[in-house]
Amino acid sequence: MSEPDPVTTLREFKGYVDRSFESPGKIAARVGVTYSTIWAWLVGKNRPGVKSLPRLRAFLDGEAKRPVQVTESNRLSRCRLGS
Repeated sequence: MSEPDPVTTLREFKGYVDRSFESPGKIAARVGVTYSTIWAWLVGKNRPGVKSLPRLRAFLDGEAKRPVQVTESNRLSRCRLGS
């Protein structure tokens, strides 16, 4: 298996965070890193390292397979945003 591309993985992750209704702290816990690590990735201060890049890629791949869960609160939020 080839190594994940850090640029593509980070771009996909930023998109995921933008579309997610979860807080970055909850996402960080699910990825297995700290909130400050997520923050550094999102603002461009750091990139995922050798250990965290495969975890991040696995997280994104897992999320792609997970069915979308619509709750009343995020349904209403999308309605307000015109989605």
